[in-house]
Amino acid sequence: MRHALQYAEDADQVEFDALKWGGSAIVRGVHDEQVSGVLDDLANDLQIAQDLEPWQRADLIRDDSIGGVHEEILRRESLLKGTYPFELDGGTLRHRSSLSLVYEFLLAVSISADLVSGEYVRLPRTFERIAATLIARYLGPNAKSLHVGFPRDKGESFAGAMAQLHRLTAEWRWDPEDSLKPADAKDEGCDFVVWLEPSDGRRIGQLFLLGQCACGNNWQDKYDDLSVRRLQKWFHPMSLIEPVRSFTTPRHVPDEMLRESSRRAGLFFDRARLCRIAGSGRDGVLDKKTETHMKDLIDIVCHRDA
Repeated sequence: MRHALQYAEDADQVEFDALKWGGSAIVRGVHDEQVSGVLDDLANDLQIAQDLEPWQRADLIRDDSIGGVHEEILRRESLLKGTYPFELDGGTLRHRSSLSLVYEFLLAVSISADLVSGEYVRLPRTFERIAATLIARYLGPNAKSLHVGFPRDKGESFAGAMAQLHRLTAEWRWDPEDSLKPADAKDEGCDFVVWLEPSDGRRIGQLFLLGQCACGNNWQDKYDDLSVRRLQKWFHPMSLIEPVRSFTTPRHVPDEMLRESSRRAGLFFDRARLCRIAGSGRDGVLDKKTETHMKDLIDIVCHRDA
């Protein structure tokens, strides 16, 4: 598991370098590890003999890491088929721009060293809105989405956002318990709501999917941030059918982690799944304004780390 996560991060670095410069050697993905000493920890995990010469151990570790990154890139290529915006050319990964730029944007969010200050706060905020749109696309043509996470557009309160959800769905009636102070409510871990309207137009018994987004390095610590029970105290009634929790991250999640991640966090969407949704139709999933916004943010991250 530890190796898979490390290889995923290394593959991101190779992809990001290819995005910036047009191409990148796979070996570039393990350079930072050699500098930081992470490879020494991997040596212990790989049970490499301690009695080897230092240069022999270093070569074995390096070869294993390069092989792991190569396998991770092949996995991504297989998952995304023709929508993977990179291609392997021997030991070099080359970038070929995708039509929607969704992959490149999610990569930029994952690789950015800053998500909380200045213009970089736009990265996770934009991700939340794009994730909501893509998951609505996943549920089908009758699905709609609403961003409700903090901070909201135009400084709207949580009560105001949920009042809009009530108007749109006829469910989710805002009626907090007596002991609660509406001004204290931020979002209870719910960044967006997607719902599937019945085909007959009757807004009764709709399917609701609640979305939690996590972009930072601590994304695995966010599995329990969204709780249906915590949300219930603000509504009476909430929805006729208990909502389904979902979790979205811009990162590539190793296959070995998907079972436990889904068990703990709900319907799980990582970069591969979100990009497959984005590339599933001939028509554009995102509007031109959003695409332009994504391109600007990708450029910001690339220039910062150039």
